Amino acid sequence: FSLTLLYQVLEGKSLHDFTTSELPELPDDATCRLMNEYKLTEDVALVLVSDRPAISMFEKTVAIAKSLLLDKEQQKCNNTIIQSSSSSSLSSSSSPSSKSTTSTIPPLDRISSVTANWICNDLLALIKESATTTRRKELLLLSLSSKEGQKNQNVKHADKYPDENHNKYGATHMGGSGSSSSSSTTTKHEEFELDHPISVEYSNVHHERLGQLIALILDGYISNTQAKKILNVMYKEELHSCPKEIAKSRGWRVIRDRDELHDLIRKVVVDDPSHRSQLEQYKLGGKHVRKMRKFFVGRIMAESRGNAHPELMNEILGQILDEVAPDVT
Repeated sequence: FSLTLLYQVLEGKSLHDFTTSELPELPDDATCRLMNEYKLTEDVALVLVSDRPAISMFEKTVAIAKSLLLDKEQQKCNNTIIQSSSSSSLSSSSSPSSKSTTSTIPPLDRISSVTANWICNDLLALIKESATTTRRKELLLLSLSSKEGQKNQNVKHADKYPDENHNKYGATHMGGSGSSSSSSTTTKHEEFELDHPISVEYSNVHHERLGQLIALILDGYISNTQAKKILNVMYKEELHSCPKEIAKSRGWRVIRDRDELHDLIRKVVVDDPSHRSQLEQYKLGGKHVRKMRKFFVGRIMAESRGNAHPELMNEILGQILDEVAPDVT
């Protein structure tokens, strides 16, 4: 009878298979697996393991980000093949099969490390903030009310005993009782309960949208600074909007198109009459070169609202300056 019951409990599986598939993963085992499979550091793995739902969120986010990056890469490959086919119809010497494409997808450990860092740092910070915001507001109101009450009490005492504990400026001192009361009130108010535990289980941003955000970062569509702004909006304001929609609606994207950057930089450096004197100073060369180049970089970043890709922007700026001042070294 006992063997039959055990067989039913194990659902026909071996004891090893049952414990592996049905019982929760032990913390030490989970830490080792995250380090080995995803190449995370021990410190980061321990943070994830300390919040069991974070492990699942992390793995699902990595899977979504990787899938989106693969889809984007496949789309690029298809476009390359179509362009190659069009070219081969005009020139028999080119063949699409002879062209090899190099993958630009970040390796798994890169996707994993970026995802883990965003969960452990930025997302958990927002979760902690949301867990304490309501209670902090209540305590702040309570603290202000207590201080106002103490102030009124001091005023009444001063009116009743005008000669007691007055200094030459007329300031009332309550024998230190007021400050000690305030101190004890502050200490009491600093110890408060959270609205909810600090866990990704209570996050307003789940793995689907976080995975989309990670893919945008790794694809270079947005910068880390822009991603932080987007995550903040996703968490506090637009609880259902996807990160790309938020980026587009608010103009948060990295400008990587060379033609677009060229037009923008030329507009600032050459076409803007208010910068004519700076351009003439640049043409003088010498000590003016570095100073004026920094000036133009600042104006370009302002014109692009900080969205210009830094490396491409510097490269194209150098080309345009070489065109308008070829003799400057």
